[in-house]
Amino acid sequence: MVKNNSSPSLIEMVWSDGYDEIKILPLDQQKVKLEKAILDWKGDQEQTDDISFAGIRF
Repeated sequence: MVKNNSSPSLIEMVWSDGYDEIKILPLDQQKVKLEKAILDWKGDQEQTDDISFAGIRF
């Protein structure tokens, strides 16, 4: 994805805006929140790279 230098990275956005909120949710709800964050971050730009998240439940 091509983003200009003033745009925060997806990782920065997820960690700063909602990590404390997301980490306490069940995995299926975490997935929904992360998918929404990706769509919000991407906007109307075409996706040109792969995006991967991994979750581990203890």
